[in-house]
Amino acid sequence: MFGDRRVSAELVVNNVKVQGSGSTLTISGDVTNAGLKDARSVMVTVGEPARGVDPNPVYVIGALEPDDFSSFEVNAAVQGAGVIPLVISYRDDEGRTFQERFEVSVQNRLAESSESSPVQQGPAGSGARRPGGFLTFGGGMGQVPVIPIIVVILAGLAGIVAWRKGYYQKVRDRFRK
Repeated sequence: MFGDRRVSAELVVNNVKVQGSGSTLTISGDVTNAGLKDARSVMVTVGEPARGVDPNPVYVIGALEPDDFSSFEVNAAVQGAGVIPLVISYRDDEGRTFQERFEVSVQNRLAESSESSPVQQGPAGSGARRPGGFLTFGGGMGQVPVIPIIVVILAGLAGIVAWRKGYYQKVRDRFRK
């Protein structure tokens, strides 16, 4: 709608993949906040007729800033259903709880249902997917890869300590003999 001044969070699901066979499936993808406000306490699970099962019956994302995304992975037990409701719940700044439902077909197709509660509902949107990957935060800082940075820093510190204690010289002398 032109002229609609909605400034709330608006969650969009992208890059959905369904894996597994039989009655247990793994559903993974990205949740993007295409709105203008933070979405807090974001959680992803499945709805009836599916039910969440271990190890990830509910995936807690936490807070999503505007224009931010985070990946999720939930496990579901399904009894012959061709469509699985993906339920995303979140809170706004005032603590009100909202719920978005997206229908995921077992054939990896996604179509948003027209249900959302309470009244807050946004269009499916095309939410451009930003690059992100393994071991990155879903936070705003350009998806900082924290663990690889820590590994590089620790390796550098170990190299400096070994050099200062003379370990490199001892190894070099051993090979020269």
